[in-house]
Amino acid sequence: MDKHSSDVAMYIAVLASFAIIDGAWIAFVAAPMFRDAVGPIMLQEPKLLAAVPFYAIYAWGIVVLAVRPSLTASSSRTALENGGVLGLTAYATFEFTSLAILQGWTIALVIVDVIWGTLLTAVVAFIGHKVGMRGLKNHGSS
Repeated sequence: MDKHSSDVAMYIAVLASFAIIDGAWIAFVAAPMFRDAVGPIMLQEPKLLAAVPFYAIYAWGIVVLAVRPSLTASSSRTALENGGVLGLTAYATFEFTSLAILQGWTIALVIVDVIWGTLLTAVVAFIGHKVGMRGLKNHGSS
């Protein structure tokens, strides 16, 4: 597998794993929790097309800021740490901004979602690292 193919495989692994895991979280945990707290401002049906740019951009950010540095360091720990920092930063930005400007937003929503985003991003970066390491091994044995 060449480097370009490896980068594409990492991106797809990160994007797919993030979307699948986060989709399940949203459907079974987050949507009911958010509906209870801020239901009147939520749409009855989410605009899924609006989520596409977020997932595409965020997956790319995970690859660039967490996965690639972890491959350079040959360290899954780097993937977990950098992914966690990225998740904490991104989710805290959204959550604390929402708490500051939206009625009904609660500190409980902030805490739960920031923890979720931190852990999810770390785990997905770890998955991307594993895919990337496999690509490097395959690239090196060609």
